[in-house]
Amino acid sequence: MLYIPIVPYAFFGGQNIVEELWEAHQLVDTTFVALPIWSNVDSSLSLLLQEYVDGKISRFADILPRWEQAVIETFEEFGYDNVVIGQLP
Repeated sequence: MLYIPIVPYAFFGGQNIVEELWEAHQLVDTTFVALPIWSNVDSSLSLLLQEYVDGKISRFADILPRWEQAVIETFEEFGYDNVVIGQLP
């Protein structure tokens, strides 16, 4: 186990780095939850990449628009009706 004494360090501008890191850690909400359909979305990208490798998709640049359409279809299939399409939020 790494032991870092709780003292000010000149390297960190005289800050007590352990306390600073702990305070920063407490500011971050670590309870991130992924959408339940994320594995479906990830799978669709994997399938498209495999199609590229197999020569079924000729240009790598064609993967993204196809993936976008697959993701939109997945969201609609699972009842997500608040998806913004064609623009950044």
